[in-house]
Amino acid sequence: VSEMFYNRFWQGLVICVRGNGKTKCTLAPRNHLKSTVCGQHGILWRSLRCPAERTTIRCVTGSLARKFMKPIAAPFEYNKDFMRLFGNLIGEKRKDAWSTEQIQFAIPHEHRRGVDPTVQVAGAETDLTGTHWDCGVADDVVAKSNSGTATLLEGTRELIADMHAQRDAGSRFNVNGTRWHQDDAYSPIVGKPGINEWSGTLAKYSCFFVATVLDGDDSKNEAGEYNHPVPRMDNGLEITRLGYGKPIWPEGFPMSRIEETRAGIIRDYHWYGQYFNQHIGTSSCIFDRT
Repeated sequence: VSEMFYNRFWQGLVICVRGNGKTKCTLAPRNHLKSTVCGQHGILWRSLRCPAERTTIRCVTGSLARKFMKPIAAPFEYNKDFMRLFGNLIGEKRKDAWSTEQIQFAIPHEHRRGVDPTVQVAGAETDLTGTHWDCGVADDVVAKSNSGTATLLEGTRELIADMHAQRDAGSRFNVNGTRWHQDDAYSPIVGKPGINEWSGTLAKYSCFFVATVLDGDDSKNEAGEYNHPVPRMDNGLEITRLGYGKPIWPEGFPMSRIEETRAGIIRDYHWYGQYFNQHIGTSSCIFDRT
């Protein structure tokens, strides 16, 4: 699987199941609901079914982490039907048990797993030494702000390493994001082993879900023409072609939106990293699709 990220350009969807299923990595194009579905909704879904479970969420900054928490807490505060079914889990919210950075369900102390809250969020800059959790989530820990130098990239990888070290026995570790650099915090999970000391170190123990904005459909019609021809930029800029195939999420990202987005992102490196989760580009194909 890792050859796709370093040796050849590819488009579509890859699902790879490895290890015991406790470590997962979801890489999807920007604005494709990975944080909403795999992060916020997934955490809420599991917490309702196991109120004693402890979840720790890390994001690139504290402000983004607090923003991440809002959709998890909102149903308990604004959705009347939801509160009718699950309102007992919040009880009388104490100031120390319900805030923008943590949630503690109102469950008996004898049913709790240690002193850590039900859900807590923190930015990459926060030290959570001594924290224990049943589910750890690293969501969008890589951004432009922390991927510009080797030192910053090392910091993002160390965050993943620290969370991995804090895992309790039987815990789950979910990493969600979009690639900003080929040696970012996701390289230990989906990197190519052998490039350096950190790439691919967790690869054989992890489950992958990796998607590109276009599915790479190479099918042809009866006339021998491609059903989904390669859209090309026509604005005079020297940038590589958009790609080919159908949008993987046409309701949210139809081809018109993809083409417009491509026109606004000049650097190929950023475009293919954030919307194809690889930094090789269509101009680097070993063999041309035609």
